[in-house]
Amino acid sequence: MAQYVPKSMTEQLSDSANKTTVILRNSEGKEWKVNCITQKGYHAFCGGWKKFVIDNKLKEGHVCVFQLVMNTNELKVSVFDDPSESLLKLAA
Repeated sequence: MAQYVPKSMTEQLSDSANKTTVILRNSEGKEWKVNCITQKGYHAFCGGWKKFVIDNKLKEGHVCVFQLVMNTNELKVSVFDDPSESLLKLAA
């Protein structure tokens, strides 16, 4: 299981041409180590992504908002059940 991610995000995270480890951290401080790979023109989270999905009970339609912590390979993650809820909370 992999999750495709924008090239612009992987460029800010990557410390090598093909693979780096990223820490995803939620608001409770729980963290997941996830591999971020670049391969054959695509960029994706894998190797740890499945555990993140299971632990957060992600389903189709849920929204994950990733915020890069400057000068680190860490992303703060907020998970919302409803896309409109994510926009309201982020705007506040």
